[in-house]
Amino acid sequence: DEQTKQINRIYTKLKQLNERFSTRTSILKKTSDSIETQLIWLTSNTKNDEEDVKCIQEDFEDYFSSNVTFGDFKSFDLFLANENKITDLFIIIYNNYEESTIGLVRQLSNVKYIYRYGESKNKDNNLISNRNDLRYCLASDLMDHYAKLGEQYRTNKQSKLTRKTFEKA
Repeated sequence: DEQTKQINRIYTKLKQLNERFSTRTSILKKTSDSIETQLIWLTSNTKNDEEDVKCIQEDFEDYFSSNVTFGDFKSFDLFLANENKITDLFIIIYNNYEESTIGLVRQLSNVKYIYRYGESKNKDNNLISNRNDLRYCLASDLMDHYAKLGEQYRTNKQSKLTRKTFEKA
């Protein structure tokens, strides 16, 4: 059936992307000190998400300068308030947090991408409900992010950083 074919196509693309990332790891590993890109998690309080966090962090450890996980909003908010504003942030927020939490985070200028993640009984198009979809979104957005950074460096005639950033993309 058509849905199964679509799922298989997506899975194949993800697998190819993962293989491509894996083979390019030696080139991409944190190639520039001037580019700080962090992956930040605001997890649920249930601890049901530890396996997802671990898998995604392992898959992307070479593409983010650091990974930080918070289990409560207070420590997450405190971290963001004190975070270096030149660090680009990719933030994953579990769906048990209110929409107002996302609104607060979205206001920060250094937040590049926000992902809502987790299982839900409601049909929400903005919610990523499985690990493979999250992996795909992160990979796609990382490539886009590094391509844009490379273009900015090219415009500013920073050729060494341009090359490193385009290699990451």
